Order: sequence, then C-alpha cells, then structure tokens
Amino acid sequence: MKIRMIAIVGVGIIGLAACGSAKSSSAADTTTTHPAVASHPPTTASAAPAATQVTTPTFASPTTDPATTPTTAAATPGPVKTITLWCGSGLVYTEPSLSVWENGSGYNTIDAIKRTTAYIESAQQVQANPYAVYAAQLCGEVLSADGNPSPQDESAWASAMSDFLQASQILHSASGASAVSAARPYLNSGTTELHAFLAAVGISESI
Repeated sequence: MKIRMIAIVGVGIIGLAACGSAKSSSAADTTTTHPAVASHPPTTASAAPAATQVTTPTFASPTTDPATTPTTAAATPGPVKTITLWCGSGLVYTEPSLSVWENGSGYNTIDAIKRTTAYIESAQQVQANPYAVYAAQLCGEVLSADGNPSPQDESAWASAMSDFLQASQILHSASGASAVSAARPYLNSGTTELHAFLAAVGISESI
C-alpha cells in the first residue's frame, strides 16, 4: 500500500514538471500599414527578430497532493507594432477616440502635410529648400501619420498616406522640375483621398 502511494505522488510530480516547462514568446510586429493600392506597389519592411522569453517551471512539493496545487501561467506581453519607411521608423500608437486624435496628432499631421505639399508646388519655397528636403519632410509626416493613425476609417487614411509616401520617394530619388511632374499625380491623389477621409469622418476641411 505504501509503495502504491509513492508511485501516485511520483506520477503527479512528473505531470506538473511537464506542464510547467512551457515557454512564452513575443515577437515584434513590424508593418508599414499601407494597403496594396493598384497605382503603386506596397512598401515592405523586414521583420524584426523574434525575442523569446523563457518561463521558469513551477514544481509542486513532493509531499503536496498534485490535484490541489494550482499553477499560474506567465503573462504573455502583447505585440509592439512599429512602422518603417525610407526616412526612418517609429512605434505605432492609436488614440482612444476620433475627437482626441483630431485635436492632437491628427490636426498637426494634416496641417503639416498640407503645408509641405503646397511648398513643393511653390517655386519660391523650392529655391530656399531643395526638393530632397521636402521629400524627407513629407516622408517624416507620413511616418507620423502612420505612428498615430486615425481611430476611424483607417483604410482611407492609410490610402492617402500611401500616395504621399510614393510622392516623397520620387522626390527623394530625383531632382528638379521633372521630379515634381512625376510626383504630382501622387500628391494630387493623396490630397483628394485626404479630403474624402475628412468628409467621411466629419472633420472640417479647415483643419
């Protein structure tokens, strides 16, 4: 009888050791957030290496009944999203509501993009700052937009940013009036999509 009880406890300990040896891992999620629009191919970014977190197994005491010993699994942290564009990378954060976004990062980003696209079309502004400067500036604004996306109609917002990003890449890789001519269709498309987004979510065009 005593031998049989020892065997039962031994089986319980082995079972807990097997349950406790599980590993938890979290991997960084890297994305560009832009949809695959027919007019321009999607931008891809290499995935960040996965980081593995090892959980130390919890063993029951040999004198404790396995059936009455609870085990607590280690919490798994959620994925951290990042955005990577040709001009840099950053973390993604979503505002809790459209009104908070509109009066904060949304207003700042939209205003900055409107100013930059107007400067690109201004000969006087370009004389003071080459197209390459505006290319990096526009890309940085798209990066900010991707890092703080609209909590409503995200696909419409991302589609507009995708066109502005394409325009920035053209201005970054070329120079002179020919670059503006090549980038203008994307600038115009992005502006049209931005206005459509503002109308869809009920934000004033004067923002």
